[in-house]
Amino acid sequence: MHKEVSERLREVIKKSGMTYKEFAKKHGIPYRTLQNYLLGLREPSALVLQKCAIEGFNVHWILTGEGEMFLKKGTVPVSPAKPAPVIKQNVPIDFLNTPLSEEHVDGYIYVPDLPEEAMAIRVRDDSMSPALEYGDYALFLPEGKTEIRSGDVVVVKNEWNELMLRRYREKEGEIFLTSDNPRYPTVKMDEKYRVVGKVIKKIRIQDL
Repeated sequence: MHKEVSERLREVIKKSGMTYKEFAKKHGIPYRTLQNYLLGLREPSALVLQKCAIEGFNVHWILTGEGEMFLKKGTVPVSPAKPAPVIKQNVPIDFLNTPLSEEHVDGYIYVPDLPEEAMAIRVRDDSMSPALEYGDYALFLPEGKTEIRSGDVVVVKNEWNELMLRRYREKEGEIFLTSDNPRYPTVKMDEKYRVVGKVIKKIRIQDL
């Protein structure tokens, strides 16, 4: 499958009128990463496919070979990639039960086979390094949409209504929020904190 996708990706770039290096530079894709996609060594990331859609190409065709290479003007691409809103760090008090306004959404990220309710946040510190690095996207399902177990990475809202990432730990009937980076302290769960989601996928910035 990788070879077929890579061949279609090469054809797309050729049709765009750019060289591989020009395409990589225009869209902020490391050239070595693009070469891996073109050689079939790696499956193109969702963000790279999004760049192709921006150029007017049908992501569904790139992935499957079905349909037309080009999107018809004014139509929405038929693609397994679904949008997830990227939530800003500061959110309303009860943001899961309140419709989000544009002031709380920092764009969208497109990911194949994404659950309908999924959201994303951008990692803004190194508290979960090396699992999640600064600049990564953490895709999560809201509380109640999936089971949370000890050891899962979760999205937590603190007393200032800011979102942060921590690892959920249960010990002797109590809940703690830990960081993978030992420089950050462990926090005991209390009324100041609320788990609002569970991380289900990460997208690393070098995959752009």
